[in-house]
Amino acid sequence: MRRVLADLRYAARSLARTPLFTLGVVATLALGIGVNAAMFGVVDALFLRPPAGVRDAGGVTRISVRRIDPTFGTRISRVTNYPVFTDLREAALFDRIAAVTTRDVSLGRGAEARQVHVAYVSHDYFPLLGVIAQRGRLFGPADDTPGAERVVVLTDAFWRSHFAADSGVVGRSFLLGSGMVTVVGVAPRGFTGIDLEPVDAFVAISAAARDVVGDGALTSRTWWWMTMIARLPAGQPRAGVAARATAVYRRGMVEASPEDSTAQVLLGPIQAARGPEPSDDARVAAWIGLVAVVVLLIACANVANLLLARAMARRRELAVRVGLGAGRAGLVRLLLGESLVLATAGGAAAIVLAAWTGAAARGFLVPSLPAAASFVDLRVLAFTAVAVLITMLIVGLVPALQATRPGLVESLKSGGIGATARGGRTRIALLVTQVALTLVLLVGAGLFVRSLQHVQHIDLGFDADRVLEASVNMDAAGLAVPDANAMYLRILDRVRQLPGVADAAGTMSPWGWGWAVTIRAQGVDSLPRLATGGPYVNAVTPTYFATLGTRVLEGRVFDAGDGPSGARVAVVNATFAHRVWPRADAIGRCLYIGSDTARVCTRVVGVVGDAKQDRVTEGETMLYYVPFAQAEAVGAARINALVVRARGRPDDVAGAVRREVQAAGDLPFANVETLADRIAPDFRSWQLGAAAFTAFGALALLIAAMGMFAVISYGVSQRTHEIGVRMALGAEAALVARMVLGQGLRTTALGVVVGGAGAWALGRGLRALLYEVAPADPLVFATVVALLIAVAALAAWLPARRAAAVDPLVALRYE
Repeated sequence: MRRVLADLRYAARSLARTPLFTLGVVATLALGIGVNAAMFGVVDALFLRPPAGVRDAGGVTRISVRRIDPTFGTRISRVTNYPVFTDLREAALFDRIAAVTTRDVSLGRGAEARQVHVAYVSHDYFPLLGVIAQRGRLFGPADDTPGAERVVVLTDAFWRSHFAADSGVVGRSFLLGSGMVTVVGVAPRGFTGIDLEPVDAFVAISAAARDVVGDGALTSRTWWWMTMIARLPAGQPRAGVAARATAVYRRGMVEASPEDSTAQVLLGPIQAARGPEPSDDARVAAWIGLVAVVVLLIACANVANLLLARAMARRRELAVRVGLGAGRAGLVRLLLGESLVLATAGGAAAIVLAAWTGAAARGFLVPSLPAAASFVDLRVLAFTAVAVLITMLIVGLVPALQATRPGLVESLKSGGIGATARGGRTRIALLVTQVALTLVLLVGAGLFVRSLQHVQHIDLGFDADRVLEASVNMDAAGLAVPDANAMYLRILDRVRQLPGVADAAGTMSPWGWGWAVTIRAQGVDSLPRLATGGPYVNAVTPTYFATLGTRVLEGRVFDAGDGPSGARVAVVNATFAHRVWPRADAIGRCLYIGSDTARVCTRVVGVVGDAKQDRVTEGETMLYYVPFAQAEAVGAARINALVVRARGRPDDVAGAVRREVQAAGDLPFANVETLADRIAPDFRSWQLGAAAFTAFGALALLIAAMGMFAVISYGVSQRTHEIGVRMALGAEAALVARMVLGQGLRTTALGVVVGGAGAWALGRGLRALLYEVAPADPLVFATVVALLIAVAALAAWLPARRAAAVDPLVALRYE
């Protein structure tokens, strides 16, 4: 240990004598380790860390179902219905099983209302997770029954923020969602549910299901609105439990849904991002975590190259140490000591970098995480310590072994001339590795950027940048459908009068909603079936199309004359018209909407452009519209949102629109946001991939360029004598420059060849996350290769210029 400490002290003094070299190495390692520390925090939160406050999280499973639908194909979903939960609970396959769903609901009414995130859970939820109340109690079976008094358990954070940590909070009542709730307990500090997005309160699910979902929430096998978690029985294999659960599921669902006769129950981990069907955001985050590792490898290769050059230049010193009796092991320990000092300093700087950028990285990649989770913690520190040790071995071991190979005594005898030529192949191999890995990252960036460009150029069919969507939970306000519609229409008139509002309309199907009823079309035996389902219907007020900016292709849209007593009319989208009547004009055709016995002709009076309804990348969808005043044919039609077109920036009128909505009566919190914000989550996975791959690719390119410049510059300095001889024998400066430049370009070409295979493999792995881009997109590959060659030429040109300026007389005296 004494020798090790002595070597470390010597290493620190030696590095202090070369501050620029040391600073450059530490900065490179800090970037490499720092981005990995920041990304580890994201990966840890998504895939590794169990929810806070959960006991024995490894024994808790999320229940999913793989279903094969004849229209939509194979799908895996955690969302199910309450009777399935009842079937599995009565089958006693698990130690405990619980039902869960979350909703954003209104806290209070009127102008003071605000939105909170609530988890509706069955009474087994807390004991399943091993959660014990810090105040009061949690739910019991009596709380979790239809018609029971609605009770609530608060999270610690909500108790402190809304009730000022009042010790007498148990027994207090307040208005939450559609009615009053009574506080029975406070959850332990830190426990905010099992999802990344924390909840504010917990409500017993059976008592509130009717208000949250509807009358059939607890009995219908076709209402998919909740998820399930369970604790696995000790000692029983997961596969066996899943097989028995599958049998129970099929028996219960086969009558309601014949395709469920082949469904399969899947038991996944409590971390939702781990699957069995992770979101695109989670998959992109996992890839970004791997990219961060690649950046560290590039940084390590760069530093290893610099340390190898430094060690080879010190062979005379090392030879003297051998002459004084030092063994190879001692020399390796000495050089590894320098690597450890550099890696430790880089790790310390990386912690500062991670603390500075970690919150931004998590906010960008996992915006649902609470702010408190964004700071560097012990897990990140432990990861950084391991990364420092691994980095020390990667950057130090190869240079140490190369520099201490046999032949040091000959270096001493030769005075060091020619000795530094050793290690050249290793340096080139490390440089090729940097170029290859950089190519892989830049190709990944290019694939995501191209995907994002294609997605952003999708024709949405409406003007998302100028339109707001405003909605309020009228059920929570206790309004029946006719009263809720009348309220919306009164609000619509008030909103239209606001300065800055160009127009407004009501809609039954806002973004993300879809309604389908029985429908027949004139002259068609059966309607075509599309992968998106449908046809879907939307009941709208007359100014809907003008408000959204939807194009009118044929005929007309609705006007004030299309009232309850007027002729029944409809407008269809282009896909509906082309699919249903491919060889005929849709205008004037009849639709029969409602039950099979309906004989009332709803005549098509117009065709409008296709507009996305559920997601940006959805395929062709058949959609038809009816005037809201004639919507009784589609059932209990109701307005579910207003769309508001702003004259300028929609954010400028959003506050005024919310005030008008909430001033209309004793209403819950009004959700008002731009359509651009509503559809923004659809772009997130491509934005994440493009931004992260581009940032890391640019960083890798910078490090690789610095590495190439340093290696070629070092080679020029060590070949000064040779270059002088060449020029003394008549070699032209341009020839010398081409020789040096050619070395850099040949190295780059080899790196491109090696990296091309890795980039092709990366593209194959990213295939599911790309949009209308081939994994081996030639434009992306050509652009990246051209960029790498240009940067390499620039990095090699500066040393080449220096080589061409060598004075032969000075070079011949160079040692």
